[in-house]
Amino acid sequence: MSSNILKPLEEEITEEEYNNAPTEDVISPLELTDGYTPTEYKKMKTTIISVNNRYRYKVNLDWKKMPKTRSYDVIGIGIDSTVSGISSTKHFQQTLVVDNLIDSCEYVTKTEGAWTLSSSGYAVTFKLHGSIYGLKPVVGLSSSMYFEVQKLTSQKLQVLNAYGDYKHAQKTVTSSVSSAVSVGTGGISIDMGTSVSGAEAYDRMTTAQATWSGLNW
Repeated sequence: MSSNILKPLEEEITEEEYNNAPTEDVISPLELTDGYTPTEYKKMKTTIISVNNRYRYKVNLDWKKMPKTRSYDVIGIGIDSTVSGISSTKHFQQTLVVDNLIDSCEYVTKTEGAWTLSSSGYAVTFKLHGSIYGLKPVVGLSSSMYFEVQKLTSQKLQVLNAYGDYKHAQKTVTSSVSSAVSVGTGGISIDMGTSVSGAEAYDRMTTAQATWSGLNW
């Protein structure tokens, strides 16, 4: 069982902050389990955060090794049928670290991407950048998306689940792939037809499930 501090929006907490935090800031006796999925090339984390008397579902994807193919990737979160996403709270961000041979600079883009919004989850299809302005090579990549949820029942909810997922294009595809994207508790699905090339276009990654139990929401 793990305890976490409620921090504003996207702030991360250190172990020292956790140990020194006032007792009233600690979520107890609730159980919040973040979901982690690491691979050789990337690591994914899904979290559930309390914000404005609602709950925010968030997934982060960090590249440990830079991918060779930079086409259209998909990041998303599947949700249970007891909640629905609030479209006005959706947010996507891609962070690029660029090496200019003198220093490393960080660029953030927030407006790109085609959203898939459904009763079973939200996802974003976006261009994975290989350079900035076609000149400076990208040497670091990370992406994140989040949205808040609302209840679909008048009964109290005891458990919340968020199912984070990420699909990386191993072959060059077009932005029209966004129309083939769906997302649910099993993660992201991309229906590119029955051809071998379509089936192999995207890699597979185990979903990172975050669970918050012991609620009375």
